[in-house]
Order: sequence, then structure tokens, then C-alpha cells
Amino acid sequence: MARLAVIVVALAIPTAPAFADEPLDRMRESLPAWMNERDDPGQDGWASEVFSNAAGKQLKRLAHRIETGEEVDLATLAHPRFEASARVGPLELVFERGPLTVRRRKPLELEAVEDPASGAERFEQLLARLFEPLKDRPQKRVKFKVVEVTPSESTEAGKVTTRVLCEGVGSGSSGSVQLTAALSVDWLPGSGMPLMASISIEDYEQVELGEKRTTMFSDWTESVLGEEPAFRDQLMFGNEYWMRRMQTVLGIDNYGHHGLAVGDVNGDGLEDLYVCQTGGMPNLLFIQNEDGSAREAGAEAGVDFMDRTHAALLLDLDNDRDQDLVLSTQTSLLFLENDGTGSFRLAAEGGMSAYSLAAADYDGDGDLDIYATAYVAPPEWERYGGLGLQPLPYHDANNGAANGLWRNDRDWTFRDVTREVGLDVNNRRWSFAAAWADYDDDGDQDLYVANDFGRNNLYRNEGRRFVDVAAAAGVEDSASGMSASWGDYDGDGLLDLYVANMFSSAGNRIVPQPGFKPGTAAVVKSDYRRFARGNTLFRNAGDGTFRDVSESAGVTMGRWAWCSPFVDVNNDGHEDLVVANGYLTNEGSGDL
Repeated sequence: MARLAVIVVALAIPTAPAFADEPLDRMRESLPAWMNERDDPGQDGWASEVFSNAAGKQLKRLAHRIETGEEVDLATLAHPRFEASARVGPLELVFERGPLTVRRRKPLELEAVEDPASGAERFEQLLARLFEPLKDRPQKRVKFKVVEVTPSESTEAGKVTTRVLCEGVGSGSSGSVQLTAALSVDWLPGSGMPLMASISIEDYEQVELGEKRTTMFSDWTESVLGEEPAFRDQLMFGNEYWMRRMQTVLGIDNYGHHGLAVGDVNGDGLEDLYVCQTGGMPNLLFIQNEDGSAREAGAEAGVDFMDRTHAALLLDLDNDRDQDLVLSTQTSLLFLENDGTGSFRLAAEGGMSAYSLAAADYDGDGDLDIYATAYVAPPEWERYGGLGLQPLPYHDANNGAANGLWRNDRDWTFRDVTREVGLDVNNRRWSFAAAWADYDDDGDQDLYVANDFGRNNLYRNEGRRFVDVAAAAGVEDSASGMSASWGDYDGDGLLDLYVANMFSSAGNRIVPQPGFKPGTAAVVKSDYRRFARGNTLFRNAGDGTFRDVSESAGVTMGRWAWCSPFVDVNNDGHEDLVVANGYLTNEGSGDL
């Protein structure tokens, strides 16, 4: 499994200089004074954040130089006494299959380099060796991210230690390369901006894709959907576009929580695509053609609901060998029967507002049952523009809406059996996602629930009832749970668990500082820091418990992660991880 590298940097903390950032400065000029003061860490005495901003700007200048090759006076980045461990290698080949290779470097002791005339030249030498794989790649992208700021124990005045994540990507006619590195760097005060005084490489990974390929996957969206008016007129516009044009009473969702489902709805052997949309927009059903393109047939199939829809499942609910449809909407669950040709009728409803859906035959009666996560009830959430009900306490909330298990009693009858089977315990934890699996190999389906503000649930199926054993099993994973996925990543025959959370560079920097919630118990501070760590991989120990192997496996930094399934991407028999991440991203070209 690929490991993520980290950069460690040491910086000198100035008081609160006004480091220039022209786009932000222009934006701040239009804001009220109180808003600028709130956004200024210097106003609150957060010297570590002031310094993080300064370091980030210096690293951004460095990234720009590497990407573009533009000349930069390195004396404005490197201290005159700059020192470095400049050796990246030797690199060990840890994976090779087809055009894809992965090489890693073991930690090395610091080594002296030849003593050129100045620290800037030593700095140049390090950069050349560290980013050598990008040298002949015409397209380059380099990113640094400050994740920790700690005053140095050195007696040298002004020295502070930080951690920074670094990633470099380059592509060209011969293929592409991606590198991540873990560095330890000292910074000392300069004239206005901090200067890097030493860098050592602690870890390094290099991934190459040869055979003149620049990516492992190609985006075929335009080829498949580009001729459809529904794609051009609806999906091509971001969520923000529709928020500006539709009334909130229609159920517009400014958070963009809308899923999709894949399945063969008309029995032609080709997978089709169902896309959920926000309130006031019709859900879409794309039927795949033999040439790989798709046509939109939501209205024709009777599934173009305009209710805000969060999730969908295509699955056989009545055991007639065709794909039926379940939807979680703003007001209810919808169970739709497929007539076998791709036309649907509304066969049943469930009285709850839900977010994600998960299906399994939990009671072993031969039909699929549905578990729905509720997060928070719409009336409370939407009061005051979505600010009515808040998770309390933030790090261990249990005041969300109740999730529900809907038992399939056949003949299109679904009954809420949540309380009856013991699932209404720890059941209001702002749940985002759930995943079924027989993790203990006893022949029945157990249930893991990922919660957004604190502890997760592992409900062990004991035949007639479920018991929450997350604490005993070691998988509570107190963080911002966004998704969960089961898979045997180590090939030992036991199902392991991967949970997506949120990695926060700001959280990692701020929570350890003495000024963060002074007087708060250490255990609570530890909970807050855990929120910032990122994703979690739990290895099944085979005795009903799990071991957190996230950091040794290098899978914590999934950024702001959402869906995170185990997938054998390269068909080598090993489970890989694919993490969807990010948040709302749009072009802001509008004129207020």
C-alpha cells in the first residue's frame, strides 16, 4: 500500500508582519473591519499561525519556481548558513506492474554536502536532487502544506519546527511521475520573511507511469454523456449556479450531498447510471447504448423525481432478477419496482428523511433489507438557513436524527424494525454512511456506521438483535466519519475496515498549541487532534478486535475525504483504496 510522505520544517516566529498576498488583500479591502480582525491570527496572539502563513507564502514562492523555472533570488528563501542532507536515494523498488512503478527511500542519516560559496547554492543543490524527477517534465505541479508549528528546543534564537506535506507531479511525452517527501527543515528570521536554514529528507516516495501514459484513468464523461441535453443544461453547471437561481423552498441543497447508483435497469447486459439531484431538479437515468454512450430516460422510466435526493441503490428487492430502485429523499424513502424493461412504479414509502443507504439480508430470510442513515432531520437543520441544530458536543455529538433499519417483508412491504433489533442504541450521532459485512465470520451481516461528529458504531449481528461493540472492538474512530469500506487488504482472509474522515492541516497545527482551549482536559484535546488526523485503516485481528495501522500504511491523508472504497484498480488481486475528496469548487466569475 502506498505511503504518504511528510515534510518537517523549522521556522522562526515573527510578531505579526503584513505578508503580502494580493488576491486576499483585495478581498479584505471590501470586508468590514471586524471580519478582517477575526481572520487575522495576530489579533488573537496566535504567533504560530502568523508564522504558518509566512512559511506558506515562502513555500508557495518555492513551488512556483519549481513549476515554472522562473528565476527567484534564492537568498530570499534560504538562510546564508543553509545546510542540507541532499541525498534522496538509494530508492528501493517496492512495486512494479506494467507501466506503473513505486520506489521508496528509507530514512537516512544526515550527510554533509560539498561546501559551495553560499547557503543559497547549497539550497539550490538540494532542490535539484529532491525534484530531479520533475526536471524534464514540461507540465509540473508542486504543493506544500504546513501541518505543524512547534518552537524549537534549540538555543538558537528564533528557530521553530514545523511539519509540511509536499507533493510534486510532472508529465510529458515519456509518461508521468508523482513524488511525495518527508523533510525536516529549520528556518531562521530574515528581513521580514523567514528563511530556510536546513532541510533533511526523512522519507521519500516516487511513483512513475511509463509507456507514454500521463494518467492511469481517462475522463470519458464528455464522450459518454456530452450529447445529452440533461448533461449540457444541468450537470455541467455547479451547485452554486443553481443556488443562485432557485428558491430554497424547492429543497436546494447548498452542501451538494447527492449520490448515484450503477446497475443494468433494462436487462440488456449494459450498466446504466442513476444520478440524484438537488430539490427542484429532476433526478436523471442514463441508459447505456451499445456504443458506450448514454441517453437520459428518467421521465420515460418514471424516476425523474424532483425532490432533493441524497442517495440511490439499484438492487433486486423482490427476487425477480431485475434491478429495482431505492431513493433517500428529503422527506421519505422511496421503494420502486422495476417491471423488467426499465420502467418503474412507486411500490412503497418509508417515513424518514435519509442520507446514505446500505443493503444486506441481515436476517437471512432471502431478501435484501435497507439501512438508512439520517444525519439530521430537515426541519431542524434548515431552520435559520441550516444553522438551527448543531452537533453537541462537537467531538462526541449524539443529538442528530435517528437512523433506521427497514426490514423487507416481501410483497413490497418494508417495516421499520430499528428499535426491535437493538439498533436504536447510540443512534443519533449525525451519521453519514454505513457498510454491511460479516467481519467476524459467523455467517450473518454486521453493520458499521460512520458518524460526522465523534464516535462510530459497529453493530455486531447476534441473530435476532444487534449490539454496538465499537468500543470493545477498537473501531470507534472519533473523527468526522464520511464513509466506510470493508476489504481484505492484507490477504489474510479477514475483512479489514477503512474509514474516511477529514484531514486538516490547520487542526494539526492549532490543536497542540498551548493557546488552544486552555484549561481543557487532555483527553478532550486528544479527541480534537484526532479529528484532524484523517482517514483510518483498521486491520482485523481475527479475535473480534481491530488494530489501527493507518500511519504505518500511509493512508491517513485523504484530504477532505468522502467515498473511500477498496478497489483492485490494477487487477493484481490486491485491494487498493480510492478516495473521493474535496468540496464545492466552482468558477467565481459572477459580478455581485
